[in-house]
Amino acid sequence: MKALLLLLLAILGGVLLVDSVSAGQNIQSVFCVILLLLVVLSKNEFNSLFLVLIFFVTFLLSKILFYPIEAFIYPKYSPLLVNSVAFGVQFFVDVLMIYFVKNRMRFSLMLTNGKDPSVMEKNYAEGPLYGLLLGYATGGYVSVYRKCCSQFR
Repeated sequence: MKALLLLLLAILGGVLLVDSVSAGQNIQSVFCVILLLLVVLSKNEFNSLFLVLIFFVTFLLSKILFYPIEAFIYPKYSPLLVNSVAFGVQFFVDVLMIYFVKNRMRFSLMLTNGKDPSVMEKNYAEGPLYGLLLGYATGGYVSVYRKCCSQFR
């Protein structure tokens, strides 16, 4: 677990370096590759695997939900409407991720059919992650509220 955490920190440093060099253009593809790499590396440890899979599923879901916004809504409508829709979708994805992290053990038991007792072990990354996700959801809610209220003035 310690080696996986050190590898994650090294990869995160590499992502920040790539992001600073490429001005944020390739960050999403690099993030997707990192998540796939973490899934492969944590295949024997189900606790970490399910936590990484939660991030991977919500990342793919957000990419699927944002594609119509970028392809169809953005060219035809004003940026105010596009921002309102985008902030609403991001808030939905943040709340969905909080739900997945909160019920991670339930999903882990369903996927392993209750045969692996290691999914019931406490994962110490879950607490700070839950706080971080609550912060993201709060920021998303404030953004949606601000955009929607400024739209009706």
